[in-house]
Amino acid sequence: MAFKSVINEYYARDISKKIRSARRTQALRGDFYGALAPYGYMKNPQDRHKLIVDDEAAEFVKQIFLMAADGLGMYQIARKLYNAKVLIPSAYRLHKFGKKGRAVDEDCPYDWSSGAVRSILSNRVYIGDIVNQKQSTKSFKNKRIVRYAESKHIVVKDMHEAIIDADLFERVQRNIKVKKRDDPDRTPNIFAGLLVCADCGSRLNFHASEQSKGKEGRFVCNKYRHSNRSAATSKCTIHSVAYKTLYDLTLQKLNEIISLSASKDEILRRLRENRIDDERAKINLDKMKQRDKELQLIIRAILEQYALGEMTQAAFTGLYHEYNNEKDKIAADVQSLENRIADFDRDKENVERFIEIVNRYTVANELSREMLLDLVEKIVVHEATGNHRRKDRQQVIEFHYHFVGNLQ
Repeated sequence: MAFKSVINEYYARDISKKIRSARRTQALRGDFYGALAPYGYMKNPQDRHKLIVDDEAAEFVKQIFLMAADGLGMYQIARKLYNAKVLIPSAYRLHKFGKKGRAVDEDCPYDWSSGAVRSILSNRVYIGDIVNQKQSTKSFKNKRIVRYAESKHIVVKDMHEAIIDADLFERVQRNIKVKKRDDPDRTPNIFAGLLVCADCGSRLNFHASEQSKGKEGRFVCNKYRHSNRSAATSKCTIHSVAYKTLYDLTLQKLNEIISLSASKDEILRRLRENRIDDERAKINLDKMKQRDKELQLIIRAILEQYALGEMTQAAFTGLYHEYNNEKDKIAADVQSLENRIADFDRDKENVERFIEIVNRYTVANELSREMLLDLVEKIVVHEATGNHRRKDRQQVIEFHYHFVGNLQ
């Protein structure tokens, strides 16, 4: 019985390995092997591992993405879909294909949840990509689901017709990462989710008196607000900045960036102010690689001399360690320079993507939430120094833009 048990376990393990290998081959090939097609698609009748667009549902998918791009939150989108009597995905499958899933409640066919909206907005399938290997079981013995990090997902691009374009998808991903809390009684806070404390990394929250209407309030550090205010025990300081001050400064900065949009070289120059020149880096890299080849020849020569008895062991040991250490240092420097050159190439691509977004706008007299979310990744607020009563108050505020970071 013990021997039979060993054989059975070996067989089960072998079958498990073969199934996992077959699944990975399918994933790398870009096959879709889910039980149900994503909302907006259906399985191709000629090949069940390929997706084709379901035109009726695809129109609602487009509307969901457009609403998210306009700055609406998950709950707001869900309410709009409910009011428009749009069937939830499970109810839609039951209505159109007769397939009843576990989540179908026939009494609430329009009850969209924030989670369902987020699931659609974060799915790359709508730009034509297939994403596989998101999760697996722990082993053939343990069926507990293990979810993989996004970096381990297998993404195969352009496997089927896209419902939305990649620019709209990226824009929506930027929007949904920014938390936004609306206050229906006051002017909407267009900076919601964008302000970060320079010292503790917390968000800055907006505060105003009952009589004020939005722009008369101030932003303060959230950790400071929820901690003991005494200097000895407070977890952070106030980092206070007036809404109007921030509004005016942001409008000035964005207009400056927009006016520079035609000059790719100017943005690249600002981005690289503290880096070595691209051409100089390539020249240094060539010199180092040439020196590395010379060192290989030198080390080979002293090895031959030592083997033939033409060099003492003490001399060989000293020279070998000296040249080998130099070779190791060059290898590290080469890797560092190659990374810098790769950064230069990445900078060019990122600047092009940034300018493409900037070119959508012209110099403005007013800020909009849409402009902020498109251009600004975060705004870092430092603690102020001095005192406004003495008229020597100063405060550093850093603007970090999408793709290019903090342009000095």
